[in-house]
Amino acid sequence: MLKETGSISMIRDLAHVIDREKADIGIFISIDDPTRPMVEEAAIMGFYHSPLGPDYPRIQILTIAQILGGKKPDIPQWVSPMPKSMTQKRDISDRPKLL
Repeated sequence: MLKETGSISMIRDLAHVIDREKADIGIFISIDDPTRPMVEEAAIMGFYHSPLGPDYPRIQILTIAQILGGKKPDIPQWVSPMPKSMTQKRDISDRPKLL
């Protein structure tokens, strides 16, 4: 018997990480189709309200088959995959100053 690759506890763990890291959206990738309790638990997290318009589910569950089939997470185009602290900042101190 094969062990189920995803469970409701994993969705809860992802929800905790999203809250702790103050992330807008989290993507859960699974080999198997999500169970109904997993989908319901993901729905509890609600939606990210984009300043550009539409709302996006805060937890989205994708299977590997869906990804290989071309499905992509439903996220705003401008969302950076890296936290702000990880983005490289330019040193502009050596630039000439304008008057």
